[in-house]
Amino acid sequence: MSDALRELAATLSGAGEALWEAGGERRARWLATAFAHIARADSELGREAVQVLAASSGLSEAMVRWALDTTLGPLTFETLSAIERMPEQPGAVRARPGRLCAVVLAGNVVTGAARAVGYPLLFGWPVLAKASSGDDALARLMEAALAESDPELADAYRVVTYASQLEALTAVLLQQADCVIAYGSDESVKTLRAQTGSTASFVGHGHGLGVAFIGRDADHAEAARALALDVAAYDQRGCLSPHIAWVERGSAEFASRVQRELAQLAVTLPRGRMPYELAGAQLTWRGVSAMRGELFEGDGYAVSFEDDGPIRVSPGFRNLQVLGLDDVSSLPAKLAPLGVHLKSLGVAGVRDLTALARTLPAGVAPRVCALGQMQTPPPDALHDALPPWEGLLRWIGV
Repeated sequence: MSDALRELAATLSGAGEALWEAGGERRARWLATAFAHIARADSELGREAVQVLAASSGLSEAMVRWALDTTLGPLTFETLSAIERMPEQPGAVRARPGRLCAVVLAGNVVTGAARAVGYPLLFGWPVLAKASSGDDALARLMEAALAESDPELADAYRVVTYASQLEALTAVLLQQADCVIAYGSDESVKTLRAQTGSTASFVGHGHGLGVAFIGRDADHAEAARALALDVAAYDQRGCLSPHIAWVERGSAEFASRVQRELAQLAVTLPRGRMPYELAGAQLTWRGVSAMRGELFEGDGYAVSFEDDGPIRVSPGFRNLQVLGLDDVSSLPAKLAPLGVHLKSLGVAGVRDLTALARTLPAGVAPRVCALGQMQTPPPDALHDALPPWEGLLRWIGV
């Protein structure tokens, strides 16, 4: 099987010339057409995508449809073209892409493959994606959609999966690549980095979470509604999902508001099935919440208010901790222990997000955005404080 993987990598590398010569505009149109095809609710592929992704991820079909609309919908031809043209370096020209980009996908966010695979292709890299055998649905759907959109360029993208006992094959895959983009736990990213060739660029995206801050000037009704959507999205399983919310001069009243909003979303965006192995962790989290403060729960969601208690990251699946905060000036010290794992900071009741961002401590560099937008970063947003073309572009000084 190692030889087959090397042969596939060589075949993809051979398709790189046509991909590069096609130019950025054609690549952007190719990708945008494929994304639109998957996201269309009235197309055969779009209907198949919702069913397949719901089955593979455990999310409800309504949640999958929301995820496709908000993630693939913005990836239009105009947007992708602008991203492909955006990075420029004065006094230099772009170097040609390397032979192959290996993308190791995680399975926690059902739409994660879209940008992870799409951006290397946009910048002219052939892509070999390694997906989890239990959650390769979108990566496979993209194979079909890209082949229909532009059969010639589609030769530059393939997906592989294999059983966990064959994980040694991953080292073989990574050695064929000039760029490796890896998603997963901190430990898995560390292992993948060690397996990457010394001349290849490596971009790793490890464990992450989001938090929220609600300032004293916020409209609590609006903030609760927006925060509930951020919690419900992807059933709180993504690296941008909020697990803790600090409320300036907060009280249990705000936690109760969020719980009521989650109750509404349980109807329109119902929670998917919770894995059996997480049920115990959820029970423990809620029990500690009730002991330390007040717990507001319903069928498939819970919100605690623990005033100035310690941070407790929930097991996900719509369980949120709300804490009080005397003043916004105390927020940086609260965020410091989260370090590089803090990937999203949703805010309400703060007029100047730039000024707030400047107060964040060293080592903390999340995306700072309005509540309700934590799970829907724009296509050109930074990811782990890095631009979407990180590792994909090199420059030749002239």
